[in-house]
Amino acid sequence: MITFVRTCAFTPDKNTAVMTLTRQIKRHLQSKYGLEVHAQLPVGGSPNRIAYIMHFCRLSELEELLLKLAEDSDYRRLVSANARNLLPGSIYDEIWREIETASDATGG
Repeated sequence: MITFVRTCAFTPDKNTAVMTLTRQIKRHLQSKYGLEVHAQLPVGGSPNRIAYIMHFCRLSELEELLLKLAEDSDYRRLVSANARNLLPGSIYDEIWREIETASDATGG
């Protein structure tokens, strides 16, 4: 299992705009690509951040999505129209892979 996490920061006065953008992104990725996007806000630390989380079976599925999004004019338009709501340089991507531990394999 591959987990992709994209975080970004925004100023407090952009909270409503970012929540609207989040709904639009989730709706677009679900309708066009069948992807479920989880959006989360932090409990601690800077409260003006948001994380978009997606899960994939294989890394190649994430790579394919990123290529498709680069060519997706609707997605690019959506993101560029809302770029002013995010702090420049605050977008950060992480890719995590699930591991199987010895106790997972033995059931103990």
